Amino acid sequence: MRNTILISTALAGILLAGPAPAQTPSGAAGRPAGTACHVQGVSDRAVCHTIAVPLDRANPGDGRTVDLHVAVLPARSPNPAASALFLLAGGPGQAATEYGALVNRFLEGVRETRDIVLMDQRGTGKSGGLACPVTGDLDEALDPSSLPRLLAECRKGWNADLTHYDTPAVVEDVEQVRATLGYPQLDLWGGSWGTRTALLYMRAYPASVRSAVLDGVAPPHRRLLADEPGFSQAALDAAFRACADDAACAAAFPDLERRFKDWLAGFDGPRDFDVIRPDTGRPDTVSLVREGVAQVIRGALYTPSGAALVPFVVDRLIAGDATALLTLGVNGMGLAESMYLGATLASLCREEVQRTPAAELAAPAAASFTGSSWYTGWVEACADVAVRPLPDGYDAPVTVDVPVLILSGGIDPITPPFYGEEAKKHLPRAWHIVAPVAGHNVTVARCADDIVADFVKAADGGGLDASCLEKQTRPPFSVGPTGPKP
Repeated sequence: MRNTILISTALAGILLAGPAPAQTPSGAAGRPAGTACHVQGVSDRAVCHTIAVPLDRANPGDGRTVDLHVAVLPARSPNPAASALFLLAGGPGQAATEYGALVNRFLEGVRETRDIVLMDQRGTGKSGGLACPVTGDLDEALDPSSLPRLLAECRKGWNADLTHYDTPAVVEDVEQVRATLGYPQLDLWGGSWGTRTALLYMRAYPASVRSAVLDGVAPPHRRLLADEPGFSQAALDAAFRACADDAACAAAFPDLERRFKDWLAGFDGPRDFDVIRPDTGRPDTVSLVREGVAQVIRGALYTPSGAALVPFVVDRLIAGDATALLTLGVNGMGLAESMYLGATLASLCREEVQRTPAAELAAPAAASFTGSSWYTGWVEACADVAVRPLPDGYDAPVTVDVPVLILSGGIDPITPPFYGEEAKKHLPRAWHIVAPVAGHNVTVARCADDIVADFVKAADGGGLDASCLEKQTRPPFSVGPTGPKP
């Protein structure tokens, strides 16, 4: 769900270490042997497995399979816990084995006592990754209407039936991997769309789950595409309010919220902007559409550091200079490379687009700077993608008696604290922690790693101390091309 300049959505890799003897991961005796390998971002070796699963769970006898790539990072302890932390990647469409840097820095406390399992979900990473090359054309990348055409071109080379690459299929894969590796239970960590996967897995296999951490929860009974316009506008409003309350930002950009609203009201078609192109370093004029501008700004709001740039970017746009906006866009293009858009399409087309009628977006889109641009892009991309009806009860609230820690960023523009409360009220053993100035990932905030480790160790959130998150402040706003005021 992480927005980028190209794909407008959500959020590194695994390298085989070459020939190595078979090795058994730490844990129960008799666990299947794997091959020593290396996960980028982690200094020591992992143990990799290839686990074949049916492509079509409803017809496993047809012989078609998907080879899932799974890396196990063994616990540091010589006597590890029986359960393993199973990382569920976001997107939808990101590969868990490309989360090595996050694991190495922010989940090391968990790894002290238990294995960490990284499974590339079907259609991502080394599990038959359905990737779409990122365009290098800035003008095209800044126009979200190009997304459906680019995805249509990529689909010609995938040779994959996308009806079998959605989240319900991934849920069944997780259970098969758990059983194959011999873990009696899993502790789940899900980020963004990975929280949706975690909730659906908990509902399907509650006895297989010891605990769960949901970071930026996206409950299945809510519809992301319908809620996005309001959430995005709320995040932008919060950034404008924080700027107005900051002496340096307010002095540099007076009355910015009103000026941006007036500017947007007159932006009804392609408009030329002066820029210094970040790809060539030369002066140029680029034509931008409102939808592209909105999606780049929305993407910046996902992180506190990105939000700190928004007032400067908006002020320069109003002045007719889009250089700062393009720089944000180029930074976002790097993230697009982490998305496996076949898996993204499979999940969003079935699980969001088909249950979100356009009429329900009319009011929230009219009140938001993003309008219906995110929704429209995915509707058009899904127009000729075959989807099956959702499983019965898919969009019912998840209610399971499992210890759950919910983490929400106070300025998150896509899974805000409202979603955390929505999930919590249906989970009898859930604790909800809000980090007031965190964005769309709380685990990476200062001290949150200790909170996560303490929760997983105890499978109980009753004694957690989250006061360190409440003391954190927004990064200073950039007031010029060189950054914040000294």
